[in-house]
Amino acid sequence: MAALGVEEVDAFYEGCPQLPGDVDAEIAAFFRHHAPDGRSLARPVVCVTSGGTTVPMERNCVRYIDNFSAGTRGAMSTQEFLEAGYAVIFLTRTGSVQPWTLDLPRQETVPLLQEILACSCDEGGGRDGVAVVAEHKGRVAALLRRVAAVQRQRLLLTIPFTTIFEYLQHLRSVARAAAPLGGDCMFYLAAAVSDFYIPWGSLAEHKIQSADGPLALNLSKVPKMLGVLRGVWAPDSFVVSFKLETDERILLAKASGAVERYGVHAVVANLLHTRKDRVLIVHRAGTGAEPQRSGQRQQQRQGAAATGAHGDGAAATNGAAAGLSVEDVRRPPEQQHIEETLVAKVIELHNQFRRRRQQQQQDKAGVAARHAS
Repeated sequence: MAALGVEEVDAFYEGCPQLPGDVDAEIAAFFRHHAPDGRSLARPVVCVTSGGTTVPMERNCVRYIDNFSAGTRGAMSTQEFLEAGYAVIFLTRTGSVQPWTLDLPRQETVPLLQEILACSCDEGGGRDGVAVVAEHKGRVAALLRRVAAVQRQRLLLTIPFTTIFEYLQHLRSVARAAAPLGGDCMFYLAAAVSDFYIPWGSLAEHKIQSADGPLALNLSKVPKMLGVLRGVWAPDSFVVSFKLETDERILLAKASGAVERYGVHAVVANLLHTRKDRVLIVHRAGTGAEPQRSGQRQQQRQGAAATGAHGDGAAATNGAAAGLSVEDVRRPPEQQHIEETLVAKVIELHNQFRRRRQQQQQDKAGVAARHAS
C-alpha cells in the first residue's frame, strides 16, 4: 500500500470551513443505538456515500463546479442494504435521488401527487378530500410500511452534503466513530468526489464580478483520502470504492491500482454508458478466504466471464493485476436495477471478510490462552 499522505490530508482539513450543526453527535448516537457497549454491533453497519460533490468558487457561493452524479446507485444500494438487515449511514448530496423514490411512478413532486392522489375539491369552500388512486394503493402502502419499519428501528441516518468540504468532513467523522467497531462496519463509497478544488483560503468572499475581465482558475488536487480511511481512520473496517471511466481499456488497470495503492478490499468498476447494466468487482483473491494460487485465480476469472456471458465477458475481465479476482456482474433481465445483484455480491464479500477476521481473533485468543497456561 502506498504512502498514506497524512500530512496533505491534515492540511486539507485545517483549511476547511467549520460546519454548522452537530452532525458528529448524530453519528455518535446512531452507533450507540446499534452498539450500546461501544464494542460490538447488533447488526452490521454500512456508510453509503451518494451523489456528487461541488467545488465552490466563492465563499458566499453563487458559482461552483459540479460532479456528474444523480445518486441513483447510492440510493438503490441503500435500499438493498436495509432489506438485507444492515443499518445504514447515508451520506447523500442534497437534492439527489433518495431511497424508495425510484419505487414511485414519478419523481417530480407535483406530477407524482397528481398521479397517485385523487382530490375531490369543493369549489364552494367546504372540505376537500384526498385519496390514493386505486392502482397505486398497494405500491404506496408497501413503501410506507418499509419506511416505517426502518424508522422504528432507527436503521437509517441520512446526512446531507453539498460541497467537497462538507462531504470529506462528514466522511472522516463517520470513519472515526466506526473505528472501534471493527470489521462489522463497511464503507461503500459510491459518491462522485471532486478530484480538484479551490482551497477555502483562496476563495473570493463574494460573487466574482464579470466586469473584472476573464477568469482564470487555479485548482488544487484534492488529497486522496482512501489510504487514510483504510490505514488511519477506520483500519479494521471493510472498504469498497468505485471507479467510473469512459475508456474500457483502462478500467481494470485503474480499479486494480486502487486495491494495490490504497488497500481497499474491493473496487466496483463501471463504464459511464453501461453502468446501469454491468459492473466489475475487483478484489484480492484472499479478501474473504485464504489466498488463491494462480491457477485458481485463472479459473475464477474464466468462471466469472462465463456466468456473465454476453459475448464480451472474457475480454472485459482481462487486465487485472496478479493476485486479484474480477467478478463480472450483469443486471438480470427480470431486475429493474443492477443494485440488487451488486449489493448481494458485496455483502457476500463482507461476510467472508467478517468470518475470516472472527477466525483470526479466535486463533489469537487461543494462542494467548496457551501462553498464559
